[in-house]
Amino acid sequence: MTFQDTKTKERVARKDGKQLTLPPKPLGKRFYRPTSDTEFRQLAHELLEWAHLPTSVNINDFPISKMISPYRFKRYKLPYFQEALEMANYIIASRNRSLTNAKECDKDIYFKELYLLDKDYKEAEDEKIQRRKESAKAMLTELTLIDEALK
Repeated sequence: MTFQDTKTKERVARKDGKQLTLPPKPLGKRFYRPTSDTEFRQLAHELLEWAHLPTSVNINDFPISKMISPYRFKRYKLPYFQEALEMANYIIASRNRSLTNAKECDKDIYFKELYLLDKDYKEAEDEKIQRRKESAKAMLTELTLIDEALK
């Protein structure tokens, strides 16, 4: 396989007369891992500024832009950072609700993301699920008792 640089944005390789597209060269950005309280506070401030932008609709976009795993980003332990993250989630949830009401966003997607963004909504939904589980368990117990009585 030979590599041939082109002036286009794609890097092209040729193998047995076939043209293959190669992944782009790395951006040069390294993973960002804040370590000090100052860095976490700065990240929290940047997050809140970003959340107030009218184009911010997905919380995962911010850590990705900073080369941080969204999974790890949401689990940073500093209380100030967690409070800023919670506020950013509510800001985005509010914006998404406005977009849904204006029919610029699909309501099914909105409700799926709302479970992740709004803790109050998540707790209410978890309670509903728990009640359904308990009622299903009670029905199964009743059916078992009826089956035993009919034997």
